[in-house]
Amino acid sequence: MNFPTNEGEAQVNPYLKRIGSPYASHKLSSLTDIPKSRDDLLEDELYRLEVKGDEVQVKGRSLEKTLRLTGDTLEVSYLIRDNRLKEVLIGASPDILNLISSGREGLETTTLKGAVLVRGSKRGEVKISTENANLFLPENEIPLTREVKIIPLSRRFKILLTLKP
Repeated sequence: MNFPTNEGEAQVNPYLKRIGSPYASHKLSSLTDIPKSRDDLLEDELYRLEVKGDEVQVKGRSLEKTLRLTGDTLEVSYLIRDNRLKEVLIGASPDILNLISSGREGLETTTLKGAVLVRGSKRGEVKISTENANLFLPENEIPLTREVKIIPLSRRFKILLTLKP
C-alpha cells in the first residue's frame, strides 16, 4: 500500500531506478539495513534464521540480529561483524488505513530525548529508541510513512520499537 506501482516486496522499483527516477525508492519497511557502498547489497546476503525460546536470531556474514518481543516492545539487538553497515532505516506507518485517506498529514512526529514518537492522527503509535546509536529524521517523499534513520555508534547496538494500537 505504501508504493502500489512497485509490485512485490522490493524496496526499490527496478524500472524507475533504471531511468533514474527519484521515486524509485518510495517503499520503506522497518529494519532496512543500508550498506556503506551502493555496490554492496546487504539484502542479497544469505541469512540463517534460528528460533531460540522467545528470540529469533538472524545470522549473516556481515551482521547478526536478535529479535525479542517483550510486552509491547520489539527489541532488536545488532552485532556488526564487518564494516559494511552504514545505517538502519525504519518506515513508521501507524494507522495505515487513515494514512491512505489523509496522506502524510495523518502522521504526527515528536522528538523526545533519545527517541522518536510517530503517531497516527486517529490511533496507533510507534516509539523508536536506541542504545549505542543515533536517531535522525530525514526529509523525503516516501508516501504514507515517516522515515527514521539509525546510525550505529559501535559494533553492538539496539533498536527498541514500542508499539501501541
